[in-house]
Amino acid sequence: MHPPRPSDAPPPSPLPHDGLSHALFAQSPLSTVVYDATGRLRAANAAFERLFGVRAADLPADYSILEDPQLAAQGLLPDIRRAFAGEAVTLPPVRYEAAADLGVTTSTWTQAYLYPLRDGGAVAAVVLVHLDLTARVDAEEALRGSETRLRLALEAGRMGAWEWVLPERRVRWSETLERIHGLAPGAFGGTPEAYEADIHPHDRGVVSAAVERTLAGHPHELTYRIIRPDGEVRWLSARGQLVRDAHGAPERIVGICTDVTDARRAEEGTRLLAEAGAALAGSLDYEHTLVTVARLAVPALADYCVIDLVDDAAPGGMRRVAGAHVDPAREAAIAAVRRFPPLLTSDGIVARAIRTAAPQTLSPVTDAELVASAAGRAEHLALLRALGPEALLCVPLVARETVIGTMLLASAGSRRRYGPDDLPVATELARRAASAVDNARLHADALRARDAAERSSRDTAGILASISDPFVVYDADWRFRYINAPAHAVFRASGREPGERDLLGARVWDAYPELLGTEFERAMRRAAAARAPATFEEFSPRGATWTEVRCDPMPDGGLAASWRDVTARRQAEESAHYLGEATSILASSLDYEATLASLARLVVPRLADWCAVDLLGEGGAIARVAVAHADPEKVRWAEEIHRRFPPHPDATTGVPNVLRTGRPEVTPEITDAMLAASIADPEYLALIRSVGLRSAMVVPLEAHGRTLGALTLIAAETGRRYGDADVRLALELGRRAALAVDNARLHRVSEEARRQAEAANAAKSQFLSTMSHELRTPLNAIGGYLDLLTLGIRGPLTDDQRQDLERVRRANQHLMSLVTDILNFARVDAGQIEYRLADVELADVIGDLETLIGPQLAAKRIAFDHDACAPDTPDRPHVVRADPEKLRQVLLNLLGNAVKFTEPGGRVTLACATDRAAGVIRVRVGDTGRGIPPDQLERIFEPFVQVDRHRTHESQQGVGLGLAISRELARAMGGDLTVESAPGVGSTFTVTLPAAR
Repeated sequence: MHPPRPSDAPPPSPLPHDGLSHALFAQSPLSTVVYDATGRLRAANAAFERLFGVRAADLPADYSILEDPQLAAQGLLPDIRRAFAGEAVTLPPVRYEAAADLGVTTSTWTQAYLYPLRDGGAVAAVVLVHLDLTARVDAEEALRGSETRLRLALEAGRMGAWEWVLPERRVRWSETLERIHGLAPGAFGGTPEAYEADIHPHDRGVVSAAVERTLAGHPHELTYRIIRPDGEVRWLSARGQLVRDAHGAPERIVGICTDVTDARRAEEGTRLLAEAGAALAGSLDYEHTLVTVARLAVPALADYCVIDLVDDAAPGGMRRVAGAHVDPAREAAIAAVRRFPPLLTSDGIVARAIRTAAPQTLSPVTDAELVASAAGRAEHLALLRALGPEALLCVPLVARETVIGTMLLASAGSRRRYGPDDLPVATELARRAASAVDNARLHADALRARDAAERSSRDTAGILASISDPFVVYDADWRFRYINAPAHAVFRASGREPGERDLLGARVWDAYPELLGTEFERAMRRAAAARAPATFEEFSPRGATWTEVRCDPMPDGGLAASWRDVTARRQAEESAHYLGEATSILASSLDYEATLASLARLVVPRLADWCAVDLLGEGGAIARVAVAHADPEKVRWAEEIHRRFPPHPDATTGVPNVLRTGRPEVTPEITDAMLAASIADPEYLALIRSVGLRSAMVVPLEAHGRTLGALTLIAAETGRRYGDADVRLALELGRRAALAVDNARLHRVSEEARRQAEAANAAKSQFLSTMSHELRTPLNAIGGYLDLLTLGIRGPLTDDQRQDLERVRRANQHLMSLVTDILNFARVDAGQIEYRLADVELADVIGDLETLIGPQLAAKRIAFDHDACAPDTPDRPHVVRADPEKLRQVLLNLLGNAVKFTEPGGRVTLACATDRAAGVIRVRVGDTGRGIPPDQLERIFEPFVQVDRHRTHESQQGVGLGLAISRELARAMGGDLTVESAPGVGSTFTVTLPAAR
């Protein structure tokens, strides 16, 4: 850019000289520049300097827009020259950077409009107006960024978008949807037929019906299966709706597909396990229940299922007890296969699962595998080939670390392939089946043992059977001598006691070594030594249960013990205690970071060995605000570990998942396998293993439908196991903590809003006051010059000139009154008005006012009635407690308005009434004017509001501040200003003021 203008060069000056043009040019909010015919700058308004951050006086004297290098680089000079040739020109959006050599680095986006000005036919100047597009361009950039974030969000949520353009029979998929279908980007065929080809044959009819309903105008939502090119079957959740064109005709269908395979499998697995659990628990006939299990596994897990049990008495060591097929026509084949149980000596998949005690998978199934499984039995081989298995999963049935059988799952026709995702459900189903078989066998043994015990001690058993609580008897050496049925059920449910026969005669400390060193052992031994009854309560961390134990000494030195589960009572007491404490803590301060830290310390160590609180911040950032442990050194260690290994925001478990879904996560028992599977970093895994985690739960901090954070409780050294009651307590703690956080944040926001409002109000008052003062100076000068002209100082005036000067004087006085109103309003609004309250007789004030408004009343022939404000009696005048000048101002404004809005020949009244009971005097100013609509009665007291301005003569118009100022003055004097009105009837304004004492 050229160097700055020399100091002796005249600065550019605006070209417009008439008042209106100059005002429009100078006060325009749009940047406006005037160039002469050579392209040199001759005038620029203030908006130009604000837009580009440079003063017009600082621009080089020889700068020409026709030679601007930035505009030339953008190819705009030809269009600009057309404007200087006499054509109105609009330029495209331009990014322009102000000159750096002037110390300015402003960069703006503008769109320019050039208008030529002619003088005698030739172009004398060109006016250029800039439209600031910077905000719009920034918004467009932000929009593009939001679209990118949306695409990333769809990918993170495993969602794909699709669009079916109906007239063209063309289907578009997003890249994410192609990946969900197992296709490379751009590999999708783009036709409805290509879409249908990927849908599972069993679900094509369902999808087709949903599309037909959508074409009829009903949005669809359904779940269906697809088959990927590699043969894997995936579940999708789809939503779609019809979009019509401008004429209402169907144009396209748009929708979203989400891969819900994992959730669907989990749902089916949960349902299957629930149904299987109910079946297995409902009968002790395990062979019958295993048939039910096989039928439940089809088709949820397989096209057909076969269950075998190890039986030393059977040929080949196995017995086939159950089978089921998805196709009823193939049930006969399954029944035939049951005649050929596997041989333990073969090399088939069942035998391998028995020998390894581990699940076995096979895909695809080769003929060699079928030959190995048939083990030389030709009929068996033919049956296997007829069934046509495509993939196999064989899971061993394990009970008490012994393989007792297998469950074989086969895919035959559905193209399903078995992988790691199938193992959890299949393994759990096999475990439950094995447990049912083992429990049934143990039950048979227990029945036999119970019969023997009952035969040997019928009388004693009859008496003890009446005891409803679990009850056991120990001899002097702490051996089990008697166990009643409720106690036996407790032992069996714990999974540690195989049967009463095995416990009878066993020492309690040998059967349950984990009791050694506990309060239970110490209390039992104290009761035995004291030979006196004793009662105590014991907490079991593993089951998170409380038990009340009563001990009674026996005559032979032994001890009888009975117990009952008091978990519900203790949990209720515990919940009430912690919730009460938590509420007190959370309500103690609006510093929610400090209260959350106190809450974390509250639950340690009784409810948790570790406690952490995380909050969701701006932009989805996760901030840890509290960590608690009984050992302060471990707290510092945990903070350092969290800093070094923060959780990944997209993690599918833990705090990120709870914050994302708003659902709690509970891990009743943490195993080393879980840790190894979820932690990839070896160093981090070793550190976590050193803590000895046993159980954990993460619950959301949720308030008003929003998840604000998460509360993490971890059991470690205490060995506690979290259950449903713990989750309910944690959720309630989280809810109360969330409400405290939300309330604290709302308080902060409201305080900031109040501060900003006060600042804005102060700035407004300052602006109005300054503006009013600045306007009064030139108005006073105008009035002075009018007086000089009227007096003939500048020479004699004609009648027409005097009339013109009188019009100018009236306009000047009207404008001065408007400025005075604005100045008064600014003072009132800023609280800068001083009030000198005194006892004021209304009759004196009203007499002064009549003199002031008399000319206005006479000019419009308006009758004025104020007799009602005369004293009641000479010794009882109407006296108010008010500032005399402020009272005159209020009443003068009300009377002036009444005269202004009353038609010629109308009436204005002023009445006074004393309300001695209320201690006030009311002054009513009424008129017979046009009245005020009901919906505007309160708005007229708002600043700068004028009702029916278009119906008011210009000489009557103000800025709409008179009533606002009058009400504020009345209220500041301890009173009020109200109005009653009806259109066509008139208005009555009432000033209420305290009566003088």
